[in-house]
Amino acid sequence: MIKDKQRSIFVVVTTYRPDNTFIKRFSKLVNECNQIVVCDNTPGGFDFGELPDVFHVLASGKNIGLGSALNNGLTYAKDNGATHVVLFDQDSTPLAGLLSNLIESLFLLAPDSQHNTCIGPTMIDDESTLSVSTKNNLNGGCSKLKYTDALPTSGMSFSLKNFTETDHFTTDLFLDWVDHEWCYRLGEREWKFAKAQNITMFHRLGEREEHFMGKRFFVPTPFRHYFQVRDGIYLAFKKYVPLKAKLRIVTTLPGRMVLYPFILEKGSERLKWMFRGLLSACLKETGSARCSHLVD
Repeated sequence: MIKDKQRSIFVVVTTYRPDNTFIKRFSKLVNECNQIVVCDNTPGGFDFGELPDVFHVLASGKNIGLGSALNNGLTYAKDNGATHVVLFDQDSTPLAGLLSNLIESLFLLAPDSQHNTCIGPTMIDDESTLSVSTKNNLNGGCSKLKYTDALPTSGMSFSLKNFTETDHFTTDLFLDWVDHEWCYRLGEREWKFAKAQNITMFHRLGEREEHFMGKRFFVPTPFRHYFQVRDGIYLAFKKYVPLKAKLRIVTTLPGRMVLYPFILEKGSERLKWMFRGLLSACLKETGSARCSHLVD
């Protein structure tokens, strides 16, 4: 169990019209944390029904974007005594033991400097590919950590020691790249990011998985290409973004714009959103911008 006098663990999970299994899936964490803060971006609010006492809902009443929702949750957590947080997207399926393994691994990795260290699990897209016995196996704590420049939002675990508003997520971006931007920016402030290769978590990584010329990728809804293009270009011009990340962005985006309309269904719709993203990048538009009618 994580609960003790030295640690106050808050889960912060963002939602947008969550499915009917959401509460059941995240209720598995109640014995490992002090509170589960649900930052809901559902326009008009979402009826979660009767919730266990450990849940607390912060309802914006509109879709304010991923960064703003996370910042609301982080502010609430710190104001209410949290020492550590673990962030989640609604599409994750965290199992019992996940929080304990992540936080214990964090302490083993950096016992005296957890304030600038972030650990995340390894994502598994298909639940059928992994047996129950290996889903959340720690196997030696920090012995299987892989350092990286950026982690996905879901599963991020870190200390709130010395965490201030300057460390919050950006609100310039709306959905895609929010996690990467945060990691790149804090990485310049000497934060370290590591993926725990022996701690796994199921997460929906797109509408479905596709393969092309031996490469695996996950297919998003067409309008998501708008944010991927627009905000990818945004990052490519930021000084704090590592050079290899910039090169990856500027080399892969053109290829996607050429290939995706031909190898994926709804190709013309996808291409339309990509060009809208390109136009928005040129105009330096932020937030939901040209997708506001869809996300609201």
